Amino acid sequence: GPVKMARALLSAMDAMLDAEMEAGVTGPLINFTATFSFAICGACSQFQDAPALGQMAQLHDAMHHPENYGYTPKHNITAAYEARFTHSFNTQNPATDLQHQFLDAYMTHFPSTPVYIGEYHRVGASQADDLGMILSLAEQNPIFLGISFFQYQVAYWKAGTERDFGMFGLGSVSLAAMDYFGTTYQIYCLEPQSDAVPGMVMPSALANVYGGPDVNYSALCVRRPEAVALNGSGYSEILAQHSVPQ
Repeated sequence: GPVKMARALLSAMDAMLDAEMEAGVTGPLINFTATFSFAICGACSQFQDAPALGQMAQLHDAMHHPENYGYTPKHNITAAYEARFTHSFNTQNPATDLQHQFLDAYMTHFPSTPVYIGEYHRVGASQADDLGMILSLAEQNPIFLGISFFQYQVAYWKAGTERDFGMFGLGSVSLAAMDYFGTTYQIYCLEPQSDAVPGMVMPSALANVYGGPDVNYSALCVRRPEAVALNGSGYSEILAQHSVPQ
């Protein structure tokens, strides 16, 4: 339950501080996080009807009162939590949910602890619209650091709707072969996955929202000279592309 969860995180935080001390880590120190789901925690001591907030409040209480959770820390985890902790959670809820379901209460109860979304992707939505809104929320709420988009490549080892999140899938062209502990694997090219908006692909939508350059998709599945065999067959393969740069 929530108490055991919080005690495990207390131990993990204490262990990280111990490892830093043993390694002699100095200078600016990184922040820690524990990423929760955007689920309601009915067994938590607070926010039983609000997503993610119950788990965060339970951890907050544990970091300030570890003795109530059956843990005696070796280090000052309360000070480390207050100075070096960033809350995080994962969700595929629409961006329109975030302000009223989470941020309003979060800003009131955790005014000095930053928060971000560790995995975010509203499947089936226009990524330009949804991501544009959520990045706008990050600009309006300085304590909300933003999101990490989920995810780069289709997770082929999963099944069903779990394969809907990747913005790139694998193409049919092998660009190279890789030996991995005695087994040879083909390294396939990437192909962009479609966005909900007709004619748009997800990587382009993300590039537009973040203000970055788009991708030259036509070059993704073209074999490069350095990747083919150094013989007549490899030469013929590159020659057949009719590309002067290649």
